[in-house]
Amino acid sequence: MVEYWKGRLSADGQQAYAACYAAVTGGNFKVKFPEIPQKEISDVFTALVDDHPELFYIGNGLNVAVQPVFGRTRRNVTMQFEQLYSESESRRIAEELSKLASSFRQYARSEEEAERKICEHLVRTVEYQINNTYNQNAASALYFKKAQCSGFAKGVKYLLDSLGIWCIVVNGMGRVQSGQTIPHSWNIVRINGKYYHLDSTFLKGANPDNSSQTIFMYYNCADAAFADTHKWDRSTVPACTDNTYDGGATGDEALRRYVLGEARRLKIERAATDQGAERISSLYEFKQLLKRSTNGRATFVYQCGLSLAQQQTMLMETAQNYCRENGISAHISLSSRSGVWEVKIEKRG
Repeated sequence: MVEYWKGRLSADGQQAYAACYAAVTGGNFKVKFPEIPQKEISDVFTALVDDHPELFYIGNGLNVAVQPVFGRTRRNVTMQFEQLYSESESRRIAEELSKLASSFRQYARSEEEAERKICEHLVRTVEYQINNTYNQNAASALYFKKAQCSGFAKGVKYLLDSLGIWCIVVNGMGRVQSGQTIPHSWNIVRINGKYYHLDSTFLKGANPDNSSQTIFMYYNCADAAFADTHKWDRSTVPACTDNTYDGGATGDEALRRYVLGEARRLKIERAATDQGAERISSLYEFKQLLKRSTNGRATFVYQCGLSLAQQQTMLMETAQNYCRENGISAHISLSSRSGVWEVKIEKRG
């Protein structure tokens, strides 16, 4: 779990943050701490809920009172948090969220694959719906299946946190279809050591048909590709400079051309080449395919949307790991023809 926004608070703000966290996780929604500047009180609250999506039961309603302390020049701040759900309901939701997070552990070996599976889950199961009280937390997206942008972003962070993948919530401005720019939330993720923007809300908007293959728009973008549609304080977050996933797009139109072009190419390629080949969509399924292959040979199509070079790297590493895990000494060959892969595992000795 990354407490990124805590680290950007002052020393006094971090103490207030720690006091608030200890209180709410202990079931106390009223906390008192030494006075800090009024603006930082709001920053403490935002940092707390953005760093800790598991605190889904905290609402956005907040009562703050400042009281003088006898004999002291510095006053006390009392912060009263809004409790969205009862204790029993919160426990039930937390249990279900934990089960959901566990279901993604099969993809944990590959940060990129885990991220893609999480995004696909949100795209296919969550309805975008504005409700400023209930639809801005991780539970709204992952349990109730209705969320606005902050709910989507916190749902992503909750699941990536559970897998130990670096992720933060970013609050800025986003340009919607009407052309209007409004307050918006998304994520910055660190995948294989590099930082990217990930907007699962816009990704949902780019995939209105849940029955179709997911088009990964607004996914793992560099700053340049995001700047047309998103505005944020760049001084507060890591720079996103790698353009592996966005084709080096320098604006929204170029990003759309690249992503839609890639999606069309992959769709045509698969339709023309996967006759008689088994379809898999995860490295876990690839391992199961190897296990079922009695002669050490399998033909398949890897439906993941990655480039063939990226597929080859991940498939070869998985095959090597499979052999090590099962004590198999073998020569592994992996080849692709028009998008159909063939793997051969020839045992030695």
